[in-house]
Amino acid sequence: MAILWRREHGLPGPLAGLSVAATGSLLSGRHPAGAGRFHDRGMTYSGVSIPSESNSRVQSVQRLAFFDLDDTLVDRSRGFRSCVRAFCSDLSFAWDVEQWLLEAMYERAYRSDFERLRERFAVSVPVEELWQRYTLCMAGAVTCAPEVLSGLERLRDAGWLVGVVTNGAGDIQRAKMASAGLDLRVDAVCISEEVGCRKPDVGIFHEAVRLVGADGHLGGWTTGDSAQNDVTGGRAAGLRTIWISDGTDRVVEADHVVSGAADAIDLLLGLEGARV
Repeated sequence: MAILWRREHGLPGPLAGLSVAATGSLLSGRHPAGAGRFHDRGMTYSGVSIPSESNSRVQSVQRLAFFDLDDTLVDRSRGFRSCVRAFCSDLSFAWDVEQWLLEAMYERAYRSDFERLRERFAVSVPVEELWQRYTLCMAGAVTCAPEVLSGLERLRDAGWLVGVVTNGAGDIQRAKMASAGLDLRVDAVCISEEVGCRKPDVGIFHEAVRLVGADGHLGGWTTGDSAQNDVTGGRAAGLRTIWISDGTDRVVEADHVVSGAADAIDLLLGLEGARV
């Protein structure tokens, strides 16, 4: 039903080209092999079973880089407002509903937000339909800059293990990654809802190390836009940190400060003898 809805309403974005089976898996959140399941270069596998390419790179090159997703690899803030506006327009929701959604889901969106929406505004549309519509809309609204996509490929070609560590709901985060082309350019994705802990808890970083196939690996790097979640959390987990600056003068105790993910990737590629 979600796929038919997308075609009927002509939503933009690469997600429109996904197969029914692939998109249904993204939206349902069903991952038969359990948490940590991701898709890489045409092969689907779980974090427990590491692809041979990743295994070889674990053994030959000891460099590990994690990236946040929202407002680090993709422009979630910009896409969020346009998505909520389109979502409410398609369902003929009033202005007050749009404003409530913008506030309620400003940092993160979950199915429970739409349960509250139905109760507060007596909306008759089922929660699952609301969630699937929003997930498809949001996936089509975010983009990843071409230089970031190519930069991730360059990192992996240089022997780095690359993972995404993100807070949020599994299905919507995976849908955004697939739409932006990120799912084919990382070794693993670690999502808070799927692993049971969220940044800045060090547990999510430890789980990311396991999922990427680097158990026992000491150190590494993490990049993100949140001083608390990415920098403080990353440092507590023993990682070196790169902060995506918010453009203000505030001081953040990161190892490096850059203006965007592409700059962070260039920095990592330029490192000589980096501690990992």
